[in-house]
Amino acid sequence: MGAQPSFFSRLLERAQAADSLLCVGLDPHPEFLGEPSAEGARDFCLKLIEATAEFATAFKPNSAFFEVFGAPGWAALEDVIAAVPKETPVILDAKRGDIASSARLYAQAAFESLGAEALTVSPYLGHDAVEPFIEDPARGVFLLCKTSNPGSDDIQLLGGDEEPLYLSVARMAAQWNERDNVGLVVGATDAEALAAVRAVAPRLWILAPGVGAQGGDLEAALAAGLRPDGFGMLIPVSRGISAAPDPHEEAARMVEAINRTRSTQSHSGRRKGVDAPGALPADGLSQEKAALADALLEAGCVMFGDFELKSGDRSPIYFDLRLLAGRPNLLSRVAAAYRPIL
Repeated sequence: MGAQPSFFSRLLERAQAADSLLCVGLDPHPEFLGEPSAEGARDFCLKLIEATAEFATAFKPNSAFFEVFGAPGWAALEDVIAAVPKETPVILDAKRGDIASSARLYAQAAFESLGAEALTVSPYLGHDAVEPFIEDPARGVFLLCKTSNPGSDDIQLLGGDEEPLYLSVARMAAQWNERDNVGLVVGATDAEALAAVRAVAPRLWILAPGVGAQGGDLEAALAAGLRPDGFGMLIPVSRGISAAPDPHEEAARMVEAINRTRSTQSHSGRRKGVDAPGALPADGLSQEKAALADALLEAGCVMFGDFELKSGDRSPIYFDLRLLAGRPNLLSRVAAAYRPIL
C-alpha cells in the first residue's frame, strides 16, 4: 500500500479538477440564523455546501460559530464537515496555538474527532507546538502570517529594518514544509505583504482572506500572490457568498472573476516560471530580488533618464527611496537587501 498523498497535493488535485481557487467559508453568523441555535447553524451550512460544492476547492468552517452553542454546536460542526463532498478538503478555521502536549490533543480533535483535513494554527509558540499538526503529511496547517484584521500591524510588523515578523514566519514555514503540508494565512487586504511573502516562500500555498466584506482587491491579491503555475492561493469568501440572493450564482461569479485574473496574469509576462526554490529567472536575479525590483518600479521609486548625482557623475537610473516612508513593508525589504552589502 503506497503512502498517502500530501495535503497540498490533494488540494492541488481538487483545484485543478474544479478549475477554481475558491474556498467557501462556512460562517453561520447569528444574524443569518433567525433564532440562533446549533441546529440553525448546521442547516445554514448544509444549504450553503449544497449550493456551492461544484465551485469550491475547499470549505472552511469557522469553529467559533459552532463552539458558542456548546456540545450541540460541536455535534453540528461534525455534521457540517461530514456533509462536504469527499473530494473537497475541509480547512477548520480554529487558529489553535498551545504547547506540544496540548497541540497534540487539538490535532486529534480537528483531524480525528471532527474529520477536518487542515487547520489554521498560530506559529507563535514555535516548531515544537506546530509539529503535532503536521506529523501526518495528509493533514495540513495554514500558519497565521500577515492577517487581514485592522490591528495585524501591531505585532506582525515588529522587527523594524531587520525584517518584519511576518516575513520571518514565512521563512520558517518554508523550512518546516518538509512534508508538503504547511501553508500560510496572508490577508488579501495587503497586496504588498502578499508579494513579500511570495518572494520568500515561492512554493507555499497561501490562504488569503479579506476579499469582499473586508475590502481586499481580488485582482491585486492574485497578482501579488499567485505562483507561476497559477495555483498556490486560496481565496476564502464567506459572507459575500452566503449573504447573496443566490449563493450558487455568486460562487460561480467569484470563480469566473478569479479565473479571469489568473488568465490575465499568466499572459501578462510578469509571472515568469520558477520551478524550484532558489531557481533564477532569465534576468539572473533571484525570485526574491526580482519581486523586490518589481515592487520598487510599481511604487515609482525607480526612474529612467539622465540624472546628475551628488557625486557629479551622471546616471541613467535614479532611485528615490523617500517614497517608501509610507510603505513600511517595502522599506523593510529594501533594508534587508542592502544589509549584506553595507
